[in-house]
Amino acid sequence: MSESQSESNLESKPAIKVVLDTNVFVSSLIGGKGNCAAIIKLVVTQKLQLYYSAEILAECKRVFDYARLAFTARQTKPLLNIILNQGIIFEPEKSAIKINDEDDRAFYDAAKQSDSLLITGNLKHYPKEDFIINPADFLGKHFPEHLVKPKIKSKA
Repeated sequence: MSESQSESNLESKPAIKVVLDTNVFVSSLIGGKGNCAAIIKLVVTQKLQLYYSAEILAECKRVFDYARLAFTARQTKPLLNIILNQGIIFEPEKSAIKINDEDDRAFYDAAKQSDSLLITGNLKHYPKEDFIINPADFLGKHFPEHLVKPKIKSKA
């Protein structure tokens, strides 16, 4: 196989289907350079195919407006545009599975029913299932070149 054929095969690799928990979006805004920001960049570059529901969009908007986060529309509008312009809206049926926080059900149901991975920084909010993964583990498994490893402070 020639180098150009190899590059072509890499480019034609289908995007990984994902549902992003609100905390991934929030962390991408707060840190700007961490694993959550890397995941957003992968959505923008179409390496990931984002799925969302109207309920997920409403939850993102609600959280972005929390006074304690102090986000401005200038900060949140690009993320909302990514969701609306690059995401695929998907309206799942409500499941009967036990969820600790009902606000998280929309994310679980959308991921499960769209056959997507659910990327969340709050694994404890969800049942233990193979399709639910934290940002660092997701990047380590699928895009290790984008994984941001924590800086270890040296003891002086």
